Amino acid sequence: MSAYINRYFLLMAVFLPLWCVIRRPWKHWSLHEGCLMAFAALLFSLLCLVLRGTWAAPGDMLASALHRLRTGEGIQLRLFRTITRQLRYARREEMLINIWGNILLFIPYGFFLPLLWKRYRHPLRLSLMCLLLPISIEMCQLFIQRMTDVDDVLLNFAGGMIGGGVFAGVHMLFPKFIDKALVRG
Repeated sequence: MSAYINRYFLLMAVFLPLWCVIRRPWKHWSLHEGCLMAFAALLFSLLCLVLRGTWAAPGDMLASALHRLRTGEGIQLRLFRTITRQLRYARREEMLINIWGNILLFIPYGFFLPLLWKRYRHPLRLSLMCLLLPISIEMCQLFIQRMTDVDDVLLNFAGGMIGGGVFAGVHMLFPKFIDKALVRG
């Protein structure tokens, strides 16, 4: 788990200066800009973590993915199989990373989408976005020889929806803060 945290802080040390050079937030700072920066940092670090794998020439990666699709190697499509195994047999640290990590990583995603863009406040749109990103990630992992697992999609989706629920609660308690976060500077 500490390796993930260290990698995250290293990625942020690279990402934040890049964000400042590209966006120049000091020229038009607002709550919206700060939330957008946090959301972009989250996505950047998330994608860097989950897309770490064996990269090769595009043709080789495609051949590898096709082979995996034909053989089923490294692909787990039975719902709840990995979750059940983790709960029964995994060490505590493995379970924290694989189950709780998959949920916790996507809570901010489900929170920031409706915070930054009003159109994602509709539950169906938010659900679709919270499903599309994990499916896209798992499909990409097919090409880089990482385990592709339907339970990861389920856990990521659950995390995103929890984040959406947190947003709804914050919106009810602090509507002025939410309205302020929508205003672009």
